[in-house]
Amino acid sequence: MSAGADDAGTPTARDQFRVSLKYWRRHAGMTQTRLAERLGYHNSVVSRWESGDRLPAPDHVRRLDAILNTGGQLTQLRSEAAAATSGLGTLPGLGPQTPLPSVPAPAHEATVGWDPAHWPAVLPHQGVRCPLHPESQCTTPSADHAAALYAAFAQQPGRRVDEDTLHVLTAQHALYAGMAETHGPSGLQNAVEHALHLIARSLCPANARLTQPLLHLAAAHASLAGQLRTLRGQRAAAMALYGRALHWAMLCDDVSLRASLMCDMSSLARLEDDAGSARAYAQALSAIGPGRTWTTALSHLYLARSNSIVGDLGETTRQIAGARDALERLDEHDAREAPWLAGVRGQILVEAGIGGALRDAAAATADRALAQRAVHATQHSLTFVPARERPAVVLLALRLADCYACDGQPDAAIAIASPVLTDARALPMATVARELHGLRTRLAARWPTLAPVREFLDRAR
Repeated sequence: MSAGADDAGTPTARDQFRVSLKYWRRHAGMTQTRLAERLGYHNSVVSRWESGDRLPAPDHVRRLDAILNTGGQLTQLRSEAAAATSGLGTLPGLGPQTPLPSVPAPAHEATVGWDPAHWPAVLPHQGVRCPLHPESQCTTPSADHAAALYAAFAQQPGRRVDEDTLHVLTAQHALYAGMAETHGPSGLQNAVEHALHLIARSLCPANARLTQPLLHLAAAHASLAGQLRTLRGQRAAAMALYGRALHWAMLCDDVSLRASLMCDMSSLARLEDDAGSARAYAQALSAIGPGRTWTTALSHLYLARSNSIVGDLGETTRQIAGARDALERLDEHDAREAPWLAGVRGQILVEAGIGGALRDAAAATADRALAQRAVHATQHSLTFVPARERPAVVLLALRLADCYACDGQPDAAIAIASPVLTDARALPMATVARELHGLRTRLAARWPTLAPVREFLDRAR
């Protein structure tokens, strides 16, 4: 049995990487010394890589792929080896063999987003960067040209993809993500998953040059598809999508997307009242980005939420303090890797999460002091949400109302929830439905004979 084999004698991902590196080096007619010289290192470095003693850094592997003309194979194997040793492979629901949900039937939603008035002229757009030139500004094709390029791509996704088509797929994803924030999941699921299946089919030898950006796009589309499935209450399909998205994000070494996915998976487990899995995903955030302040902050935040649902007051409070402490230490590097955690959007995310954790802990322990802190955090996050993002406004208003109910103030709860009640009932979002259900249950349990409560419950039924 080799040193890189598992207990059953099957070669591990690390073993496959070292063997492949040796094969491609010899195929290129290079000695270890010559390859090390090309990289600017001593030959002992290459020797350690080929012995399996250590894995090269992602940047070094990309250079190896280029020098040895492997078509990206070493990058893929290195990502799989890193994932196998990170502990993520033991988490429930993950794995590269998880199949995607079935291909949605082509429908009118699949062509949404070609309106010239809304089509982005350049990337980045709404925080979505070009995966090929992430540090640059890229011009996108016009809306009409983009529609034609997408139609051609849909006809033959296995053909060679050019940069214009890559820009179209990225701009389209940015539009879909924005539409989900402003309108919720209605009308988007088929469109996003239709594009996802096409991109997955484009991951083929014909597109070896664009493997990394296409992997990023596949992961981003699967992530958004998982969020939409979650919002519609389709949790099994959502977890399958998250599992595939995480695998692709590992292959393209996208730390930001991997962390975002782990947050979504922790939230999904929490929706299932599975505190153990929610904690496991939250703890994995630190392994994804060791030494990064922003992943530490997120890990604390999601650990607070997972501990709050079981009423662990001490741990919830400790994790909230850790999250706030880490957020105060974010620097420019953190902002570049996780722009969605910086500025106003970061405040909304963090304070909303803290408010939810405090509310859950207050509900589990009947601690009014916690409920009052939950009111403050949730109100703070709600203040910064743009009015155009109606789903978020409705969800946080219901959460704020529930915080007041936990604090023993039914009149305040009803006053806050009533203006958003119509939208809450109309939005096809499982997260909104859960907040409304929690509020109704709490009001009905504590004040069943109070006239304003009975009237609200009748309207909310």
